[in-house]
Amino acid sequence: MNFRYGKFFHYPRQIIKRILSALYPVIIKIWPLPKVMSIEETIDLILSEKKSIARFGDSEFLYIIDKLNLPYQKYDTELALKLKEILLSDRPEILVGLPSGYHSLENLTQESVVFWRSQISWIYPRLRKYLRRDRLHANASMTRLYIEIKDKTICKKLFSKIRMLWQDRNIVLIEGEKSRLGVGNDLFDNAINVKRILGPATHAFSKFNELLEEAKTQPKNSLILIAMGPTAKPLAYELAKLGYQAIDIGNLDIEYEWYLMGAEEKIKIKGKYTSEASGGPWCDKSELFKNIDENEFEVKDLEKNLGITEKYDLAVCLEVAEHLTPGRAESFIRELTNMSDVVLFSAAVPNQGGDHHYNEQWLTYWEVIFNMFDFEVHDVLRGKFWDNPNVYWWYKQNMVLAVKRGMT
Repeated sequence: MNFRYGKFFHYPRQIIKRILSALYPVIIKIWPLPKVMSIEETIDLILSEKKSIARFGDSEFLYIIDKLNLPYQKYDTELALKLKEILLSDRPEILVGLPSGYHSLENLTQESVVFWRSQISWIYPRLRKYLRRDRLHANASMTRLYIEIKDKTICKKLFSKIRMLWQDRNIVLIEGEKSRLGVGNDLFDNAINVKRILGPATHAFSKFNELLEEAKTQPKNSLILIAMGPTAKPLAYELAKLGYQAIDIGNLDIEYEWYLMGAEEKIKIKGKYTSEASGGPWCDKSELFKNIDENEFEVKDLEKNLGITEKYDLAVCLEVAEHLTPGRAESFIRELTNMSDVVLFSAAVPNQGGDHHYNEQWLTYWEVIFNMFDFEVHDVLRGKFWDNPNVYWWYKQNMVLAVKRGMT
């Protein structure tokens, strides 16, 4: 059971939050808070001096201090070390941002005030050793311009100001493949051109080197905007060292969506990965039912026997098998081979990264199991899709055909 995120512990968490919030005045008296700019000062500095920025929040702090597995980024020692390095760095080209709660609790909603008072009480005494006391930190909430702000009449001005960062510039978005930054709104309409580099929706650090190498092929005058959770910080840092202007923009697009609709709470944005809203990380079934009838879709627990007896021309199982426990692998493949004599198959390889991957294996592992049921695996598809930019890399890399022996 996930003690931090499980529903069972919702009420105990709320009680602890209130206790920690009450301790806040004592905590900041014992350990005075670091110096942090305002949101507008941060944006103005980035505009005037073309600074890069790595933004830190409570999730990154707990990732470093408690070695916390986040829902969207499992713990990785290398990533934690990179985050610590950035916090203590003194490179002039990149700003290090701390959240608004470390700057001021004024003009935050009551819920946000309680949240930051409790978070600072819990985190800051243990965080101090990772911070430079002589630094004037930027404000990481420069992209949190709506939902936690109490006086929302200023939000229009703030969004107008931050959009000036890419006014008449070529921008490169490095984002998770479900984020869809700027899609369906005008957030980046004032840019000259928008290019996208896509990575995993979750656990993006598994592809850190590949994302960095791809970013390094972009023109140096590009503005690179990154929304990749904790992985965005070392990406922005390394790119800034190379002479790029790189901005960790995090949740800005979702905040803008909430602003446009006048949302009163964090809600799922249709068609976008909304990590902080209930049900937000996953696809809405209504999107699926645009293409098929509802009666053509059936929910199944794949850890159990599927109970499908019909035979089909083709069975498709793409990037699914790694989500099942190793003990289910053989019986799952057996069921696929019973459904059809031709199976279009792919599964995540070791260290590919992703959400709830329990059985990442090389192709030979699955080939042995298919062979057990008189199927042969044919690597005949990857060459056809390898240079197609419209196909995600994990499909291009992993996709094969498993065919019943003797079929022509």
